[in-house]
Amino acid sequence: MKNLSRCFPGWLRSLRWMCVAGLAAFMMGCGSPAATNPNLDGKKPPSTAMAQLVFVQAVMDAPALDVWVDGEPRIMALAPRRASSFVALTPGSHKLDVRLAAAKSNDAPLWNGSVYLQEGQRVLACALGRVADSALSASPTRLNVIAEKLGDASQGPQPLRVLHAAPALPSLDVLDSDRGGVPLLQAAAYARFSSYVDLAGPSGAPRTGLRLGLRANGEAFDLAYLVATSEQLASVAGRPQTAILLGEPNPLASDTSYLGAVLVDEITGDLREASLEPNALGPKATLYMLNASPDAGAVDVYSRINGARLVGALDSRQATALLPMVPRSYPIEVRQASLPTVLLRASLRLLPNQNWAVYLGGRQQGATPSLSLVALPRAQATAGQTLHRAVHAIADASSDSRMTLVTTAGPSFVEPVPFAAASPYRSGELSAEPLRLALSGGKQSWQIDMPQLVVDAAASGVLSLYVTGTLGEPRAPLAALAVLESSATPSQAATVIALRTTLLPPP
Repeated sequence: MKNLSRCFPGWLRSLRWMCVAGLAAFMMGCGSPAATNPNLDGKKPPSTAMAQLVFVQAVMDAPALDVWVDGEPRIMALAPRRASSFVALTPGSHKLDVRLAAAKSNDAPLWNGSVYLQEGQRVLACALGRVADSALSASPTRLNVIAEKLGDASQGPQPLRVLHAAPALPSLDVLDSDRGGVPLLQAAAYARFSSYVDLAGPSGAPRTGLRLGLRANGEAFDLAYLVATSEQLASVAGRPQTAILLGEPNPLASDTSYLGAVLVDEITGDLREASLEPNALGPKATLYMLNASPDAGAVDVYSRINGARLVGALDSRQATALLPMVPRSYPIEVRQASLPTVLLRASLRLLPNQNWAVYLGGRQQGATPSLSLVALPRAQATAGQTLHRAVHAIADASSDSRMTLVTTAGPSFVEPVPFAAASPYRSGELSAEPLRLALSGGKQSWQIDMPQLVVDAAASGVLSLYVTGTLGEPRAPLAALAVLESSATPSQAATVIALRTTLLPPP
């Protein structure tokens, strides 16, 4: 007992120090994460601000697009001239796939790439270009997606920038028409966001109306005017805007596809359609018309504005003289010649100084009438240069067919031609040798004679070879028409020469 009592105080002292050390270690362990532990100090752990992505559809030959993000469908059936709502995404890199609406997940996308989003950032992504050009990897107008930050404008009461997304137009100058044509932007290039400009008045007060001139870089006249009303400007309350110029200047394009502009509010992401008015005081547009329908017969063309007859008694395989026309929109009717029977209606929208060939194609009769007007850009003759192209106007051909034309020696006369379209012009002297015509997916072929008189007439001029008629109607067989476009003047019809076309025996 004596020895035990003598040892007890030391044992007790050791136990006391062990408890103190353990308590200190416990307190140190609990204290280290206190700044991030909501159970101790009531503070929430720091959160990452999501990024926001808005997507605009500016591809006119795609009825609707789906956008997949990181392998998941996030934006569905987005129509042209429309914007998605903001899509919240975590900061970092995200893979985007753009597909035609309702395409299968294992189908190859029309476009794929990545977008990098920073924390809290808002980004505008825009699909532009053409689906039809996507097979041409080097084409600057193939379908593409570009992206840019939103709300990054410099100080100013009314900031605006422009995205040029109209593939058929050259680089554009933007002028302030309300102030006598003061330049705002120069040489705005296709598929590029411009810098910001401040549209506020000299005193810094917001504008109550807006009229911007769009002019091809280097030209002396405006093509059209981008117009925003006082109501549109008041609704954005000075927030930065992106004006997207989109669509095609083809005069017979649909309302959805024709050249236009939209305004994107960079803060809210709201999209508004803006007015685009042709410059009616600019140089006149010109066009000739060709009746390439195998069964429509002679036709008249009337303006529905004032009832004026633009074209009278245009028979099959005939062309008109050049029609100089004031740049504006013309609602028109194609009627049976000298009769009130309306065969079709269309809107003809013309910009200044543009030159077109318009043909009446398709069939009026049969189980599925397909009569239509097609507009093709027309080249001007150049001294000492011969230009030629081909036009696929076969009335009953498949819409996905392509027409090929080669010489008897083998070289291609033109590039393969899609249905209801023209090949690009080629330059070079023609030769009086037959051409061989074939259609993709078909076994038939035809020989088209190219007589010397046509070769001589086309020298240093412009020739379009229209292939018309039908594949399945013996009374309207396939036919080729050589149209000397450069022979057309305001007082003289374009020369049309029917070329002998022979169905070749199967190989």
